[in-house]
Amino acid sequence: MKKKILSIMLTLSMLAVFTPCIASATTYDTYGDFSYKTDGSNITIWNYEGDNSDVVIPAEIDGLPVTSIGTYAFQYCENLKSVTIPDM
Repeated sequence: MKKKILSIMLTLSMLAVFTPCIASATTYDTYGDFSYKTDGSNITIWNYEGDNSDVVIPAEIDGLPVTSIGTYAFQYCENLKSVTIPDM
């Protein structure tokens, strides 16, 4: 009986620890080869998943301006030679 109670308590404590991580997980939208997030008025390019050597950042996505690029957006882009950022 003690083992069963201990098992239930352990399971509940694990759920309590991991639930905030699941609930706070950030979701990203996609536009072409880009993953992005928005605050409702601006777009941040979060990741580029394509393999083009020359990439053009869009000026806007869904009518919202692209105003920033995440620090590691191009981290694993081995073929990347240039990134064109539009005039604001």
